[in-house]
Amino acid sequence: MRHMKLYDVLTKPPMLHRVIWWATRAVLWAWGIASLVLEGFGMTFVQVMFCIAFTHLWDMFQFFGYFAPIGKVKYQAQTALNLFIVFAAVLGQFAGFYNFIGPYDLVMHIASGILTAWFAYDLTFVFQRDSRPPDVLMSVAFALMTGAGVACLWEIYEFLVDTFGGTNMQCSSLFSNAGLMDTMTDVICGVCGTVVGAFGTMFQRIGLIGRNRKARRAAHKALYAKGAPNPPDRIVED
Repeated sequence: MRHMKLYDVLTKPPMLHRVIWWATRAVLWAWGIASLVLEGFGMTFVQVMFCIAFTHLWDMFQFFGYFAPIGKVKYQAQTALNLFIVFAAVLGQFAGFYNFIGPYDLVMHIASGILTAWFAYDLTFVFQRDSRPPDVLMSVAFALMTGAGVACLWEIYEFLVDTFGGTNMQCSSLFSNAGLMDTMTDVICGVCGTVVGAFGTMFQRIGLIGRNRKARRAAHKALYAKGAPNPPDRIVED
């Protein structure tokens, strides 16, 4: 019975979302196999494998967290993450957009901040489950801290890859402050995206912006009514 329920959950996303997932994974697998054949077991192959793993996050949440709060994460978050991987990894790195389009890297850092804040904001409601919902400002604070933390962790990752992998992702130079400027502009853009994502998600969830504002305002008011339980689907859905 558990496996039948699990199968139903895993096949619930609409066809359009599943096509995006399959297409993203197919492109990444082709890239990974090509890099393995042409370059061997190197940094590019490892990065592609990590990207492929991230395209399966929602499936892993459903499989390992079916009876846990993490299983309530919506499939829209996986679709957004897959599209980000396409633009950041496939187009940015493989197609060379980072080199050909000057501000492309900064746009990706802003987008990563928005996506991280959106996911972190909804995660606070997911983990509350049947208890009282969290205060929206606390959810915003958690989203801001998570987004800023991810921006810093990414720069640490770039530093480690440059140090031990022989790359120059941070544009370091002995004769200029290019590395410092690259690191700080990336962090600033990530934090700016986080601010936009955190407050934008809050305004959308409580019915101030976006579609179905009146219905979402009513649902938000009912959710915070005295003694009301916290149904995660109502706060996460648009």
